[in-house]
Formats: sequence, C-alpha cells, structure tokens
Amino acid sequence: MLNDVTLIGNLGRDPELRRSNKDLAITTFSVATKHKEETTWHNIVTFGNLAENMAKMLSKGSLVAVKGRISIKTYEKNGEQRKSMEIISNSIQILSRKEPQPPAEKPTEYESRVDDALEDLPF
Repeated sequence: MLNDVTLIGNLGRDPELRRSNKDLAITTFSVATKHKEETTWHNIVTFGNLAENMAKMLSKGSLVAVKGRISIKTYEKNGEQRKSMEIISNSIQILSRKEPQPPAEKPTEYESRVDDALEDLPF
C-alpha cells in the first residue's frame, strides 16, 4: 500500500514552532491548494531539523512543494468522536518566499511637526 502525497500551495499563516517533551522540534502550518474554483486547506506538520529550518525560512504567503504522508487523528470533543487530517511532511521545497513585512510605523505627532518645520526652512 502507498500513502504518499505531494502538494503545491501557499502558506496561510506563519509557521508555529514548538518542542516536544523530548526537545524534538515540531513546526505546523497550513497550506492552501486550489483546484478550479475550490480552495482546500491542509495542515502540515514537520519534525526535527526540517521543522527548525522551515520555522526560520517560511512565512505567510510562501509558495512551497510539500511531500509527505496523510495522517488521520481521532479525538473527542464535547463527547463526540471527531477526526482531523494532517500531512506529516518529510520534504519541503521552497518555490518562492514572501518576506515578512514589518508593521508600518506611523510617525508620532512630534515627528510630524519636526518634519513640517524642516520643510519650511529656506535653505
């Protein structure tokens, strides 16, 4: 039997890095794929060095090719059995990066007044 998946899509959020009890790096993020007019969101999980590297190199909007396997988790919520699907990735190729944008800094009232005053100087 074969459980192999390859996805190409954009990250929907910045990766989240955490550590297991045994200090193993675990990074999770979502990837959006599109087929015709339908967008599908996939939860991606990486471990170890791959997880650490992806947490540093990826950001929301990055285009990636993800290879891995499908994993289905069963859990209980409010007394009801539920399932969730995620992709356990063993390989990620970065196809294009979106550099994280720093928040736009709004000039303070004082800075605005200083800039206006400098513009009025005759030299």
